[in-house]
Amino acid sequence: DSKLEFKRGDRILVAGPAGAGKTSVVGRLAARLTCQKHLPVKLVSLDDHKVGAIEELASYADLLGVDDYSMHTSPDSKLAMDRSKVVIFDTCAMPRDQQHLADLKTRIESLEPTHRLLVFSALMRSSDVESYAREVDWLKPTHLVFTMIDLTRRLGSLLAAASASDLKIAMITDSSGGDGAMIAAGPAELADIILGREEGRE
Repeated sequence: DSKLEFKRGDRILVAGPAGAGKTSVVGRLAARLTCQKHLPVKLVSLDDHKVGAIEELASYADLLGVDDYSMHTSPDSKLAMDRSKVVIFDTCAMPRDQQHLADLKTRIESLEPTHRLLVFSALMRSSDVESYAREVDWLKPTHLVFTMIDLTRRLGSLLAAASASDLKIAMITDSSGGDGAMIAAGPAELADIILGREEGRE
């Protein structure tokens, strides 16, 4: 969705499976909004499971000179509802424990996200992407984001996710070791990328 734009007061939830690159997406999106769009940004961590998750987010905040905090250590939702900034929420991987999942659902709904980005790694198998997209249907995602597109020649998982979720792809990005590009590509650009990388077989 190359027309996707963010403004002050937006609350962007970034969710997805473990290892998908959610926190990297948060950092890159924050950099884009602060450096290119000149918007004030706040980073908020909802992740109370991943070791170092809060520190990783805090590092991005320090580099960009933006506010950050953890809802685990400072569970005041009023801090997260700052309408003067674009607030980006970094979530944990969806927990298997049903009580923890129910708590996370309640917490997410209380934040009233305006955008819900579902992040997948391009390295995931198409069948796994489809299954996960159906599992988190309750999240009501609004857009897809794909990471690590530089690490594979097969990008069918992009199409599988878009088909399974009926969502637009908002952004694609390379691995964290790459040049940091975050592309908001339209259908024609995505088709060129996919057709240029997929290996055809007779």
